Amino acid sequence: MTEPARDASREKELPTRVLLGGRVLTMDDRRPEARAIAWRGDRIVAVGSDRDVLGFTGTSPRDATDLGGRVVMPGLTDAHAHLDRFDLGADQPSFADCTSREEVLAVIADAVTSRAEGEWIVTRPIGRPPTYDEARLGDGSLVPTLSDLDRVAPRNPVYVRPIWGHWNLAADLVSVANSAALRAAGVDPDRLVSPSPLVDLVRDTRGDFTGVFVERTRNPIVENTLLAAAPGFDRDQRAAAVAAGWSAYASYGTTAYFEGHGVADEVLDAHASARGEALRGALIWSPDWTADAMDDVGSLVSDRRAELLGAHSRLDLQGVFVELGEDDPGTRTRPLSQTGWAGFSAGARLSPTAARRLLRAAAAAGTRVAGIDIRLLPLIEEIDREIPVAPLRWVLGHIPVLSAAQIDVIARLGLVITTIAPYFIHRMGDELLESEENAGSILPLPALQEAGVPFAFGSDNVPITLWESVWSVTERRSASGRVVDAQNALTRAEALRAATTGGAYLTGEECARGVLREGMAADVIVLEDDPLTCPPGALRRMRSRATFVAGEAVYGSMEKIA
Repeated sequence: MTEPARDASREKELPTRVLLGGRVLTMDDRRPEARAIAWRGDRIVAVGSDRDVLGFTGTSPRDATDLGGRVVMPGLTDAHAHLDRFDLGADQPSFADCTSREEVLAVIADAVTSRAEGEWIVTRPIGRPPTYDEARLGDGSLVPTLSDLDRVAPRNPVYVRPIWGHWNLAADLVSVANSAALRAAGVDPDRLVSPSPLVDLVRDTRGDFTGVFVERTRNPIVENTLLAAAPGFDRDQRAAAVAAGWSAYASYGTTAYFEGHGVADEVLDAHASARGEALRGALIWSPDWTADAMDDVGSLVSDRRAELLGAHSRLDLQGVFVELGEDDPGTRTRPLSQTGWAGFSAGARLSPTAARRLLRAAAAAGTRVAGIDIRLLPLIEEIDREIPVAPLRWVLGHIPVLSAAQIDVIARLGLVITTIAPYFIHRMGDELLESEENAGSILPLPALQEAGVPFAFGSDNVPITLWESVWSVTERRSASGRVVDAQNALTRAEALRAATTGGAYLTGEECARGVLREGMAADVIVLEDDPLTCPPGALRRMRSRATFVAGEAVYGSMEKIA
C-alpha cells in the first residue's frame, strides 16, 4: 500500500472546498493540528494555517467557509455496523407511539384498509425503538392476543414480529399471530407443538393457544419455523434500508463501515441495489457454506466482489465470515429463506472441523476472514503453522475479555480486533465485573496498544453512533455507574485515533484515508463540539454538522457549517 502521489501540475487549480478558522485534528503525527483544510475533487490539497492554505490554493477568503472555531477531523469508521438494519421495516406498521392495547389494534385495523383480503400484514415489534421495552407480557401489556387480532383483521394474516434480541438484553422475544396467519402457515392451533425448548406457546386458563409466542433467546426462532410463511424483507426494502443507513450513520460523522459479522446474499444484493450517497463500505460475506463452496472460497469471493464493485465504486467485498457454534434446537438446521433482522446467514456457523477446513482454504486462497469468537484463535494459530495469515489481516471481534497470553497470540498472527465498547462496558459491564477471573481483562485496549495490535470500534447498530464507543472507552462506566477496569481506559486522543486511523487500517486503506494530509482522501467531518474538551455527556451525544466522503457532502451542508 503506497501513499497517493501529489499531482504538482494541478496544484494551482481552485479547490472544491476551503475551510478556515477551525481546529483541524489531523491524526497526522507530523502535524497533529491545523487551522484550515482544502480539497479538490476527492483529495486533500492543503492543510495548515489560514494564510498558508489560502496562499497555496489561490483562494480568496470570500470563497472559503469560516468554521468559526469548529472542529474538523477525519471521518469515523464503524467496524461492526449492521448498517442495513437501521431503517429496516420502516414501511411496516409501527407501534412506537402506542400506549394501550387498543391503540395497537387501531394500527392493525388501519393497515387492513390498505390490504387486499388474504394479504399478509407483518408489523414491527410492539414498543418504541431501539429497545422496545413495551414488548412484554403481564399487567398493562400492549401485546394483543389471537382473538384481539381476529377482531380487527379477520380476513388478513397478521404477524407482529419480535425484536432482535440484541436490542434489549433483558427482554424475551414476544410475537403474536392471528388465526388467518396460522392457517396461511399451515399451523393447527389445536395441535401446535413448540419448535424449540426455547419457545413458549402462551395459553389461556382453558389451555387454548393465545397466538402469543415467547422466545427465550436473542435470535428469533418462530419466524424461521412456524411462521416461515410470513413475508420477510424483500430486496427493495433492504436496499432502501441501506440507503437510509448511509445518511443516518453519516449524521454522526461515520464515513466508512466494516460489516464484520458478515452479510448474507440478500443483504449483499441490497447494497448493490441501493441508491444514494454511499459511504465507504467494506463488506464481509456470510453465505450458507457447503463443502464445495469452502474449497472454492477464493473464486467465490472474487466473483461476488466484482459484482459489487460494478454497482458501487465505494463498496468492496473483503472476505468471508466464520463463527463456531451449533444450531439452536429446532431452528437454523438448514439454509433459511430469509435472515430477518440479522442480515447475516446462520449457515456461517460451523463445527470446529468445518471451520478448520474453511480457514485453511481461505488462507491458501489469500482470502480475508472475519470472526466473532475467541475460540477461533487456536484454529487460526493452527492454520498459521501451515500458511502465514498475518499478511491477510484476519479479524476477530465481539470479544469482551482478553488475557495477556491471548493478546500475545493475536499480535503474532497479525490479527485486527474490533470491539463494541458500549455493549461490553456499558450494557454488560456489571455482569462482567461479577467474575473475578475478568479483573483487568475487560476490553484491555491499552494492552492491545502495547502489543502493537490494531483495533477499531463498532456500533453494532445499537445505537448507530460511534461516539458512544469513544465515551465508553474513555469513561468506562457500566449501566449502574460502576467503573469497569479503570486501568483499561483510553485517553480521548487515543480513542479518536482508533475510530479514524484504526478503522482505516481495518479496511486496508491506511495509506489512502483516516488522516487529514495532502494527497489523502477528503473524508472529512465538521463536528458540533470539540471531542477533546467537551463534557462526557456532550461527547456521548456528539453529532456531525457536515460529513464529506471523497470530497462530496453526504450529510449536512456548507450552510450548516457557517
